[in-house]
Amino acid sequence: MKRMVRSGKHPLRQVAKRIEERQSSPLEKHRERKTVSAKDKAFLLHENGCEITDEMEKDGEVLCRVYHNPLPMFVEPCHSFLVGVYNYNKKQTSMRWIPREQVEKRAIRINHGDTVTFMAILHQH
Repeated sequence: MKRMVRSGKHPLRQVAKRIEERQSSPLEKHRERKTVSAKDKAFLLHENGCEITDEMEKDGEVLCRVYHNPLPMFVEPCHSFLVGVYNYNKKQTSMRWIPREQVEKRAIRINHGDTVTFMAILHQH
């Protein structure tokens, strides 16, 4: 409470103002907001990488670009598939309607040349 008071004048008013500022802080607003930028649209479906191309839903399904035939990024000290890291050739894709409930496991998508890497996000809040 002492940290909320900056001067000796009107301490109760200052405390109320600081509490109000905390409740509407931009950090809290950021947590509530869901973004739809390309970097937030990568997911893993079993061993296939998937990115949502359009937020439009049709009968509970979303349109996704699905990457096929995963390649390991590394095999030493363990196979990259064990930790959720997959490489794909950009030419081996298809467009499919995927049920929204199957598009759960978030991933990080990294483009490099003719390949794309999907890395599973293992821990989420």
